[in-house]
Amino acid sequence: MPKVETEIQEFVDAIGARFPRWKDKEYALFSVVPRRGNYFVHANGFMIVKLSRSPKPFWGLGKKHVDFLNDLVANYFLVLLESSSSGYLFDKDEINANVRRGAWGLSGSDYKINASTLPRRNVFHNAEQFLSRTQTTEG
Repeated sequence: MPKVETEIQEFVDAIGARFPRWKDKEYALFSVVPRRGNYFVHANGFMIVKLSRSPKPFWGLGKKHVDFLNDLVANYFLVLLESSSSGYLFDKDEINANVRRGAWGLSGSDYKINASTLPRRNVFHNAEQFLSRTQTTEG
């Protein structure tokens, strides 16, 4: 099993997500991505889960992973955690809109994402809020 940060594991356990299994359609995606401890399957779709440990939260998101998922998946989610229970949730359309308008600047091979620039509408504070939001944005 891939190494998973404690807060990420607590979060995915709370929402019922797991690593893809060989019989899942998402397994082919999972098997080719590095840092597999950030990629999960949930009933509402494939997701990338990132954690910030900084007092001023920020995250990096690999451009090649976004491009790869855009080509192969109808919808996916990006979860930017500030703790094991709270953070920000974006679906594929929101991810691509942030990239297109330059809200998430490209530095080297990663998009740089700062919490101070993220819309409040994407915030969740617990598993129930997260799950409710994935059901309304499911593509």
